[in-house]
Amino acid sequence: MAARLEPSDHEIRVVVGGRFSVSDCREAQEVLLQAFSMGRPLRLDLADLGEADISLVQLVLCTRASARTLGVDLTITHHGYAFRDAMERSGFAHLLEEPWMDGEEVQYFLFDGAV
Repeated sequence: MAARLEPSDHEIRVVVGGRFSVSDCREAQEVLLQAFSMGRPLRLDLADLGEADISLVQLVLCTRASARTLGVDLTITHHGYAFRDAMERSGFAHLLEEPWMDGEEVQYFLFDGAV
């Protein structure tokens, strides 16, 4: 399982799990595009993530940029060892301290890219 959608009345939860690599990006991108189309706050839940490489880091950063573009609240939750390790190995560990990584609701605004 690369990603699955779990919508509720107040937010869209996207759960990313298992072993995530570049071969999972297309499926995860499609799930994220569907989530963004619902127009609700987005929660990216990494609790079920077992292993990840830089492709997940890239996907998360693109998701962040897309959230800014679309004016969607984005929260990353349950980012455990696998995601932290991928962030550290790819040189992005400093981003783990940002509010959107701590489960706080943060409003993002315009950016010129999308997922």
